[in-house]
Amino acid sequence: MRAWVCIPLLCAACGGEPFSGAEAIASSGGAAGAAGGAASSSGAGGSATGGSATGGVAASAGAAGAVATGCVDPARAMPAAANGELVLAVTDDDDPQSPALDANDVYWVTATSVWSVPKQGGCMKRLAAGGTRFESLVQRDGVLYFVDAVAGEVRRVSVSGEGAMTVSTGQSQVHGVAADDAYVYWTGDGMLRRRSRDGSGPVEEVTTDAVASAHSLAVDDTHVYWATRTGSVYRTSKSGGTATQLDSVSGLTGGDPVRLVLFENRFYWSFRTAGAGGVRTRIKTGTAASLSAIADGPVAGITVDGAFAYWGRAQSAGGVRKGPAALGSVSDLVAGQSKPSDVVVDDSFVYWTNSGDASLRRADK
Repeated sequence: MRAWVCIPLLCAACGGEPFSGAEAIASSGGAAGAAGGAASSSGAGGSATGGSATGGVAASAGAAGAVATGCVDPARAMPAAANGELVLAVTDDDDPQSPALDANDVYWVTATSVWSVPKQGGCMKRLAAGGTRFESLVQRDGVLYFVDAVAGEVRRVSVSGEGAMTVSTGQSQVHGVAADDAYVYWTGDGMLRRRSRDGSGPVEEVTTDAVASAHSLAVDDTHVYWATRTGSVYRTSKSGGTATQLDSVSGLTGGDPVRLVLFENRFYWSFRTAGAGGVRTRIKTGTAASLSAIADGPVAGITVDGAFAYWGRAQSAGGVRKGPAALGSVSDLVAGQSKPSDVVVDDSFVYWTNSGDASLRRADK
């Protein structure tokens, strides 16, 4: 593993200045009420721990802007519920994705902002702004980590909207982020990298092996896992080294997103291409006999709670799907959704983003 030390006059990625977000403009109850059927709220699901290290550019901590106290009242009208779900929020900008949870709130990104709203709906807050293409948000110990794929940056902000900083910058093709107890991991410039979660210390390179089209990351205690847009899943030791291919499918062109999650001793990943797609799972070593798979059209994000897997079917008249974790069958949990994308669960509810109408919704599991 290599560590990169930046010399400020030479390394554009050094720095540490806060980015323009963390304005946490709180939102008005506008983002929850009007939707249909009620649901109650519950504990934390959809957590991801990430892992990867790589050499590159990085920024150190900086002070964040003050958090405003008002609630965001988006210009868009609240969309209606389709099948008894609760519409929690709608945002002014597009491409909602990557919902994450803590005990009380839901967090997600859109193209230019990071948002939060209580699990039961209500005051929607803008925790960070100024992005060009925010993606891949994860929550770890009260801090949100995410990337700006166009600006080539890895960023963080607290769940209260404070402490915003750029962890790393000056890269291209930044996709995927994950965090463990010590590090935040990401891919960019064909490298898997990591840095201390608080932004201290150097950026470290974990591996350059098989990372070129990596799009979704996850970590466990010992390894970093990633899915590529060309249809493969790999892992490598957190200490670096050669990547091991765990699974693959044919037909992906590199343009459509993939999603990867871990649950106990298995990984699950979803993919889509040219109107087709599906969900696959194996044990973490990739043993061929452990494969289970199901074809289900253009699949978006996926999550697992142990008994069941949940994913979005990314069509104009799509739905949130549910099937046994063994992937033997599938049915609509909530139909009539406008291009559902990423999905997360807690003990009682499923939460998801609809890219077709920029909404965040929830339903009973």
